[in-house]
Amino acid sequence: MSKKKPLPYAARWGVQEALEASSAAIHVLEPVIAGRITEPEDKMRRVALAVSNIYTSILKLTEVMTIPGGEQ
Repeated sequence: MSKKKPLPYAARWGVQEALEASSAAIHVLEPVIAGRITEPEDKMRRVALAVSNIYTSILKLTEVMTIPGGEQ
C-alpha cells in the first residue's frame, strides 16, 4: 500500500469549512425533523438556511478539488 501525501493546508481548511457548513445544515433542520417547529414560515426559513449551508459545503469542496499538491 502506498503512503498518501497529507492534504495541503488550504485543502484541510476548505474541508473543515465544508464540514462546518454541513453540520450547521443538520443543526438547523433538527427541530423541524423532530416536529418541534410547526409554523410553515419558520419551517421554510430553516429549510432555506439548510440549503444555503449545503450549497456552501459543495462550493468549499469544489474549491478543495482545484488545490494543487494533494495528488498522488
